[in-house]
Amino acid sequence: MFMVIELRRFCEESGTAEAVFSPSQLPRVLDSVADTTGRVSMQVRGSLDARDRPTLELRLEGELRVLCQRCLRPMPVHVAVRQTLAFGEPSVDERETETFDLDAVEVLPLMAHLDLAELVEEEVLLSLPMLPRHQQCDLPAPADSGKVLPFAALGALTGALAVASQSERNQDN
Repeated sequence: MFMVIELRRFCEESGTAEAVFSPSQLPRVLDSVADTTGRVSMQVRGSLDARDRPTLELRLEGELRVLCQRCLRPMPVHVAVRQTLAFGEPSVDERETETFDLDAVEVLPLMAHLDLAELVEEEVLLSLPMLPRHQQCDLPAPADSGKVLPFAALGALTGALAVASQSERNQDN
């Protein structure tokens, strides 16, 4: 799904855009989710900031299903992103401050056109947990494939030998 905007014009006109995306519309997100159920809604509002830079206020809200890394079953993950992005060169003050501020405006390189679907895809990927896990879940049980395991007989044999050896020692005492 392409939602390409002329960035400067969109922001100068205080443009807004809304859309709802499914995982199947976001190919890189599709690789990170358990299935195609779930939706992410997007709201974007453009403006110019005090430095005359194009600025987007991005809001994403939704729920996707990912695989729990402990039990390997699908689990819901809430997506909530509130991000303000400015486009242009960072000011000297912004470059000199080394502090990490979650509320700071992220400054990206200025571009003529921007695909909002790609922006949504990137922000969703950044918001997903690296190792999703349920609060509490059981480990998956070993699968019974019906195959005879090659060393199972050896394990049974060593167990039988240990029992026989122990009983011989008991008889000698």
